[in-house]
Amino acid sequence: MAVCANSGTQNEEIKEVTTKQFRRFDVVTDDSDHLYRNHNQTNKNKDGDYFTNASSGVHKKIMKEWKVLEENLPELIYVRVYERRIDLLRAAIVGPAGTPYHDGLFFFDLAFPPDYPSSPPQVRYWSFGLRLNPNLYTNGLVCLSLLNTWHGKKNERWNPSESTVLQLLLSVQGLVLNEKPYFNIPGIAAFPGQGKKSMAYNDNVFILSCKTMVYLLRRTPKNFEDLVHSHFRDRAHDILTACNAFMDGRARVGHTTDNGSISSSSWSSVSVSSKFKAAMKSWYPQMVVALGRTGASLESFLELRVEKETALSKQVKKEKNKSKTASFNPLVIKKWVKKVIGESHSSPRSKLTQFLTSPQHTSFPSFSHRPTSRPHRISHHHKRITSENITLSTGGGGDVGGRRDVAGGVGLDGGGEDAGGGGDAAGGDDVVLVGGGDAASDVGIGDAPGGADDIVSPVLLLFLCLDL
Repeated sequence: MAVCANSGTQNEEIKEVTTKQFRRFDVVTDDSDHLYRNHNQTNKNKDGDYFTNASSGVHKKIMKEWKVLEENLPELIYVRVYERRIDLLRAAIVGPAGTPYHDGLFFFDLAFPPDYPSSPPQVRYWSFGLRLNPNLYTNGLVCLSLLNTWHGKKNERWNPSESTVLQLLLSVQGLVLNEKPYFNIPGIAAFPGQGKKSMAYNDNVFILSCKTMVYLLRRTPKNFEDLVHSHFRDRAHDILTACNAFMDGRARVGHTTDNGSISSSSWSSVSVSSKFKAAMKSWYPQMVVALGRTGASLESFLELRVEKETALSKQVKKEKNKSKTASFNPLVIKKWVKKVIGESHSSPRSKLTQFLTSPQHTSFPSFSHRPTSRPHRISHHHKRITSENITLSTGGGGDVGGRRDVAGGVGLDGGGEDAGGGGDAAGGDDVVLVGGGDAASDVGIGDAPGGADDIVSPVLLLFLCLDL
């Protein structure tokens, strides 16, 4: 089943802009979807608006920030500022290689306060309701010492004379979107044995990062349409290749290089949780479709995944059938029964009676019978146990799994108080062949309550009644 998402109409609408052609810093006008658009609307002093008055200290400081960003932004960070709203700023950060955020795009909206730089900027993350980092909340809150949203050491907090927006963006890129985000949880590193939890957290982060990719392609932040489409078009192949490698256990999440290939340190087979596989299988087709709409040629990826899943399903089914055949061999059971009971020519019922009433047997501990004043019976609708008449019951006495409310008969499974058929709960001196002891029946197998010593298999009982 191939998916071709590259219709002619869609391709015509997609501008052929590469990521390298998208400017890292630019001034734009459309602020209609900015998360702080309605912020700072009434912040004016006697000389007018702090942000429109070119002679104000706030305006001068923001213009200085613009210059620093334009000249010093690193390769994987993109910024847009607004011509009519200099108090607003939007940044996009590419997830670094070697982390569970690799190849993703993460957007942040900033608003300068009226007393900037005395107070740090306010920041909101485009979360889409997902929490893929301990520092990034579902409501968009960014928890960081530099923003004074987390208590930290004095040298980690916002310093009006030194701190800048560039420093803030670099901190998010390097300290938040790192290779082991689980350890961003305060104090967690002090507890031993956190390695497995960290790897499981990375698995979940990658799933949420993949969801974020799909959501960004459905609802792209304004002024970044070219970046989002060109970025995911250029990296679609690497993203889906990584997805397949992670699902197949050929690499661990986060082990990618700068060029998108799988790190050589993770070439050995790794264990993959069923939860991760299920989540990735659910989102993988949506990712193929969403990434295909950028103009990337991905027809083979979904078809490849379907072929792998089909082959895996057949292999699992084959192993299950093999396991069932190996675990149930009637000939082996018959031989064992003959060895235990002997080559007697008596009827199967007589064999079972002799087996049950024998005071001692070489293969099993002896049966003990607790005296009772009540008559020996199986139940009100089953016959008395005699040497000529034994009734097996899976309905009237002791269902598989055993339940207290089922009375009488020979229980085929159970143990403890709820063992099927037997004891006072069943109303009679019944025989319970699996389970036993005082808590389960009047006639128990083994010395320990609940039949802990030996168990007679239900399969054995069935073969005892066959003509061996």
